[in-house]
Amino acid sequence: MRNLSLASTSLLRIEDAEEFETVAGTTFDVDNECLITVSETPSETETVFQVWKIDAKTPAKLVARATCATSRKNSVFPSAQLVSVTFLAEARNVCIVSAGGDIATGSVDDESTVSELEIVGSVESGVECAEWSPDNDVLALVAGDGNLLLMTKEYEIVYEAPLRTQEKGEDQSVNVGWGSKETQFHGSLGKTAAAAATEQAAAAARGGSSPDDDGRARVSWRGDGAFFVVSSLDPHAIPPQTVESYTHFRRVLRVFDRAGSLQNTSEPVPGLEQGLAWKPSGSVIVSSQRFGFPGGGQGVASRHDVVFFERNGLRHGEFGLREYWVPKPDTKRHWSYRVKEFCWNADSTVLAAWIERDDGDAVQLWTMGNWHWYLKQEISAPSPDDGSTPRFNDVSWHPEQPLRIVTTSPAHIDDFCFTWDTCTSTQGPPDDTGSVAVVDGAALLMTPFRLQNCPPPESSYKIVRPPPRIDPPIHVSQAPNADALICLFPNARVELWWLQTGKRVPRTPQDPDIAEPSLIWKGEIPGDLIARQALLWNSEDTSDEWFIAL
Repeated sequence: MRNLSLASTSLLRIEDAEEFETVAGTTFDVDNECLITVSETPSETETVFQVWKIDAKTPAKLVARATCATSRKNSVFPSAQLVSVTFLAEARNVCIVSAGGDIATGSVDDESTVSELEIVGSVESGVECAEWSPDNDVLALVAGDGNLLLMTKEYEIVYEAPLRTQEKGEDQSVNVGWGSKETQFHGSLGKTAAAAATEQAAAAARGGSSPDDDGRARVSWRGDGAFFVVSSLDPHAIPPQTVESYTHFRRVLRVFDRAGSLQNTSEPVPGLEQGLAWKPSGSVIVSSQRFGFPGGGQGVASRHDVVFFERNGLRHGEFGLREYWVPKPDTKRHWSYRVKEFCWNADSTVLAAWIERDDGDAVQLWTMGNWHWYLKQEISAPSPDDGSTPRFNDVSWHPEQPLRIVTTSPAHIDDFCFTWDTCTSTQGPPDDTGSVAVVDGAALLMTPFRLQNCPPPESSYKIVRPPPRIDPPIHVSQAPNADALICLFPNARVELWWLQTGKRVPRTPQDPDIAEPSLIWKGEIPGDLIARQALLWNSEDTSDEWFIAL
């Protein structure tokens, strides 16, 4: 029943950045407690990457640069030239992988001069994705020609082979027929259910990729570094049945060990998208699935799920996103948003979903309790000075501080630290209702435990804001001397709610509800405020007077 509350936030800028320089990615130097940020300035033939060191006490300092080849494949020039940036703690080096195929590395410890990073390797066909293993011993990357490469920390290639293969893997499950649905007695209703299941399996095999898929491969390591998973678009031939045969693309997940041996291949999932992240604890792999379009999952067009896979490639549950969307059949993008990336925090308790909307990007923070997924926080991209659409370029969790996340936008970096918080009523007896407020997206799940015991995710009643608002409050607190609470939103927007909790549990339909919440006031606190917490209390002189502290 915990909430995520914002404990601190800091805005970091690169003051000496050039006019066309874009902040592209961030990594962490944990030993020195600083951020290492990479900016890029692309041209038609080459891209200049500049490496900056930033900490809370000193301004950003340029420490290194690298000049790499520019790629124009699968991207709209001149953006998205940085594929990966990683600080290798043991070697005290930073490694940059560019979309053009160059791998640059070098030390960033000497701040007295701007060093030139060394190009230690090049992939002629370019690089679609790359990620170091958690122990920084193996670099896995997918080349532009569809090959999977594994490199040591000395950048020696130890494995290279085509990624897309018809093999299923060494640990792939094999069905020998015993105990299968086809050999079981079903009865009249069971036969219908079995036929429906067979039809659904056939439809899944014919399924394709989402229209909003960016086409790029993704790679993600398990927390212990023993396995990694690769998501790629594979051509798939449809045999002639009721329609003409044709070839289309669909997403496939493949699990490899750190030596490059294929272990498992995922089952067919229609509408599977590009987002990919392996939970550090190792239990599940996360992606997303679209519904309601030709080749997608069977369901309404408004359905959009976050889906989970086990290491063996089989599905293992899902939950639905709560995006307010508008169909856009006449544009390149079919919906008014898409899921761009996923990333887990260090202790596997929070899942970050990077949402790219038409009106700006957002990062949603989800947690799970009692097999229910709660939307706890939403971080919106800051508005650029030039008036363009707010976008993120990178989202990264701190490798050791589980509730610290850094978002990178083209102009600056935002560093957020969250904390676990339980919103309980603090009135003294006999007025204390024992109310607990749990944030879940646009809803507050309210339970007065003095009157009723509802195990989460159930609640006695809900306070729900109408759509299209889905962003959760950044902080919720209850008044210490009244049956009321305050919700704080970004830009110092607040809502005051009078709960009016009853004195007993309703026993019949004619009894009053256990609570009758009503909105007292909502608005924006004047002044250029950056508030992260809010307190509320009632005046002792009059019940109509309220005090707010931010």
